[in-house]
Amino acid sequence: MRSHRADDQTALDSSADVGEIDATPVSPEFQPPGPPPPPGADGGGSVFRLPGAVQPETQEPVREFELEPIEVIEEELPMVPTVLESVSVEESRDGIAVRVSAGGRSVTRQVGSSSDGMDAAIVGALTELLGLEVDLIAVQRGEAGDALIVTVLVEVVGVGRQVGSAVISAGETFAVGLAAWRALRAQD
Repeated sequence: MRSHRADDQTALDSSADVGEIDATPVSPEFQPPGPPPPPGADGGGSVFRLPGAVQPETQEPVREFELEPIEVIEEELPMVPTVLESVSVEESRDGIAVRVSAGGRSVTRQVGSSSDGMDAAIVGALTELLGLEVDLIAVQRGEAGDALIVTVLVEVVGVGRQVGSAVISAGETFAVGLAAWRALRAQD
């Protein structure tokens, strides 16, 4: 019976017949194809030429660059309501108030004593709800065929004049609110 040592020696003797591996380091300009080294690798390893490997005659220099880190700023943006839900009039011993609701939020404004106080309160509540700076120019009511309509003209600071209109179907206060809503949202 032969020992393992004898088999190992036979294997070593037969490897000499195959030829020796050229273990001379390859020039640093040659980079073997494949993925780049992992981040933090210093590139201090040696590259050895394998038998039968073809070396490229010219290779473009490897360009290295650093990317600057991006600062991520998380900021909660205010939710802008997309649908006018309701316009209601509330009467109390303090006077008359208008409540406008949209996007789960509501704003209440006192109605002034002028003839256009209700319209101004509705538009004022909507501008507060939407976070806009607005001047009310005019509110007009009229007829178009068999329909009663209301038109609201506003001037949005930094944007300009905008107009919206609505058909008075259920109640006039909601129609004024809807017309104002359309005027205020015209830039969206």
